[in-house]
Amino acid sequence: MSAVATDMLTELGAGAKLGGAPWLDARRETALAAYRAKGVPHRRVEDWKYSDLRAALSAKVDVSAVGTANPFAEIAGTRLDIRDGKLVTALADMPKTVDAFDLADLANAPDWVQAHLGQTGKDGMAAASLALMAGGVALRVASGVMVEEPVHLNFLSEVAHHGRVLIVLEDGAALILLESHTNAASLANLGVEIVLGEKAMLTHIRLA
Repeated sequence: MSAVATDMLTELGAGAKLGGAPWLDARRETALAAYRAKGVPHRRVEDWKYSDLRAALSAKVDVSAVGTANPFAEIAGTRLDIRDGKLVTALADMPKTVDAFDLADLANAPDWVQAHLGQTGKDGMAAASLALMAGGVALRVASGVMVEEPVHLNFLSEVAHHGRVLIVLEDGAALILLESHTNAASLANLGVEIVLGEKAMLTHIRLA
């Protein structure tokens, strides 16, 4: 594997703290070891054979061609902005039917976040997103609840970063999740974990 690419990605998490959340520390240490062992995937890896990530890491981005418009502007719902892996929108306006948590505050994570964060995604990039995460957001819909309006996660990438998203729908819950990437001027390594209970229904629309 390329040492340059590995160093580049590891440096993205230089400001991330592996400590401070005892319930997650072991998972992050394991993830960091897994990333160091597997490294940046290449096209000989089955899941990445159509994506030349190593070439993308060394490519220059034409910032003038980066889109900034909100593709879901005409759709009602709640929008959360996540800038460089960190939630920058206050959660006070979230629907009461959705529990939301800022993953920058791991030391105070509720039980449902502790139970699910960092339990899925074992390849090198997924491991890096957990071990070196700057932050992110977690959403939960309780059993039997159907959220009426969509929740929109809008990611803005001005500097390279790692981030994490956790979506938990309990039994019989339903949610429409919109995902957009605006001002995507740099590398964003986002690990998304989705946990679905029995008969839960998630409609996930992603525009990148």
